[in-house]
Amino acid sequence: MHDCRLVVRPCDLARAWRRVRNSSAFEGLDKIRAGGWQLHLTNGQQKTVDNLLLESDGHNLFVQEALVRADGEQLTVQDCFAAYVEYCTERGWTSHTRIKFSQLIGDAVARKYGITVRHDIKDDNGRAQRGWNGLQLRDKNIQRTPEEACEAVA
Repeated sequence: MHDCRLVVRPCDLARAWRRVRNSSAFEGLDKIRAGGWQLHLTNGQQKTVDNLLLESDGHNLFVQEALVRADGEQLTVQDCFAAYVEYCTERGWTSHTRIKFSQLIGDAVARKYGITVRHDIKDDNGRAQRGWNGLQLRDKNIQRTPEEACEAVA
């Protein structure tokens, strides 16, 4: 077994440290420190962040913008999911999977409209499906700006 040692001369260490201190990374650190440790985003960056946040909460926005209470109407989870996928596609978002959507949508509808999922909603073929009584899709989805959508969720 050999004894391996790294020999660094003090002058080399001092030279390396000066290079690091003069690098742009430290300039950036100084700017962040001077700004109270806050990162300031450009308008484009802020728009990207807002869109990602809206996309992650897309199922709740869908409930607010695309569904409406309607006595005597029925909506199956399957039809709701198809409309949700279209809603996300129009906005350039990735929709949840059918399973994830089914897990999330029941709670979102219950919170917004006070309606729970039933298991006796008839589909076009007369078979019992999961869905809601007293709920329907709006005629056309409203497409809000990210700022309007953020305000609607708040």
